[in-house]
Amino acid sequence: MPRMASIASTCNDPGMPQNGTRYGDSREPGDTITFQCDPGYQLQGQAKITCVQLNSRFFWQPDPPSCIAACGGNLTGPAGVILSPNYPQPYPPGKECDWRIKVNPDFVIALIFKSMEPSYDFLHIYEGEDSNSPLIGSFQGSQAPERIESSGNSLFLAFRSDASVGLSGFAIEFK
Repeated sequence: MPRMASIASTCNDPGMPQNGTRYGDSREPGDTITFQCDPGYQLQGQAKITCVQLNSRFFWQPDPPSCIAACGGNLTGPAGVILSPNYPQPYPPGKECDWRIKVNPDFVIALIFKSMEPSYDFLHIYEGEDSNSPLIGSFQGSQAPERIESSGNSLFLAFRSDASVGLSGFAIEFK
């Protein structure tokens, strides 16, 4: 019995990004799918992709995105998440990441440590907008407290990893 070759009539499943969500399942030409990252992760690529047909080929335009835990950033708003680079995967050695958190002037910031594993690497936390502000503390691994509260509306976090092996890092909520 002869085998019939299968002919594609839709785009392939673009998958679900690790640390993110996909909205939409339709894969016909012209259909779109939208992606969003979990809190603390940033989208690498476009949030919306479209199924395109070119002759007998079906593909997503642009390529599906991914969600990464970025190194540093400026965070505003009432709440959020800060993750070490590549979290929960090991962070690379020799990283220097700075995060600035700023909330409304009438509020203070609470940092809640969900996970912390920087071994010989340090997380420095400053009361203010940069590393010239007063140092609240420098933390390694299990030294991190469960919670830190600012006295003002801004904090500066500086993560410094040495040249040796990286670990899974940290996850911190702010409110």
